[in-house]
Amino acid sequence: MQYGEAVSSQGPAPPPDGSAAPQPSALRLEGLRRSFREGEQLHEVLQGVELDVGYGEFVALLGPSGSGKSTLLNLIAGIDVPDAGGVDVDGVALHLLSERDRTLFRRDRMGFVFQFFNLIPTLTVEENLLLPLELAGRTGPEDRDRAYALLDEVGLGDRRTSWPDRLSGGEQQRVALARAVAHRPALILADEPTGNLDRRTGERVLDLLVRLVGEVGTTLVMVTHSEGAAARAGRLLDLVDGRLVERPRTGGGAGAETGAETGVQPEGAALPSKG
Repeated sequence: MQYGEAVSSQGPAPPPDGSAAPQPSALRLEGLRRSFREGEQLHEVLQGVELDVGYGEFVALLGPSGSGKSTLLNLIAGIDVPDAGGVDVDGVALHLLSERDRTLFRRDRMGFVFQFFNLIPTLTVEENLLLPLELAGRTGPEDRDRAYALLDEVGLGDRRTSWPDRLSGGEQQRVALARAVAHRPALILADEPTGNLDRRTGERVLDLLVRLVGEVGTTLVMVTHSEGAAARAGRLLDLVDGRLVERPRTGGGAGAETGAETGVQPEGAALPSKG
């Protein structure tokens, strides 16, 4: 399957019995498995991961170092492919695309926020901000104006011509946030976005991330070690023994869905393997 074909066919077909069509998912993982061989030993990192995330949801993924969070994030991003199971993002089956088409999809439909900012040091703030738009061929006045408005919103509209090394860590991350949402992606993946910042700066950056994502209406999946950062999410998921376990939430808020409704089992009941 090619990227263009996948995009044109996205969205669930109506059921033949005429009942209501299922709600589309921004992200769906089905029976996801990934293992790595080291010498004679096979390490099964992911063992049948299941997840269904709707549009506009904010999901936090927690787990100790070595639990497989980075492996899972790479599969969701299409950087790696699973041994078994499927990864669907915005109605497109990434695991069925070629490496080139996964790269194009990632460029057009995903945004990324990293712990160490990943600004290109030889580009100005403005050039870093506009890079995703230029790579996607979206260089019209409307796209640029929206990107500049985002830079103003994160409080750095007067730093367009600055080099990244002239910015503080918090300022660099704010540029990275604006860059991640500038092309209005369907999904944003944030890998420890506050991990390299002090507590107060991290809280401000997280406030901005939540607000920007809410304004654009995109879906956010955040990997973090911080319980405080994770508490901002509507849903909290722990990666335990290669499977996702959802923490129950009280109060009927955004994260109060049951495992049956969300596709993830409540705490204490890891999903069974699909074999």
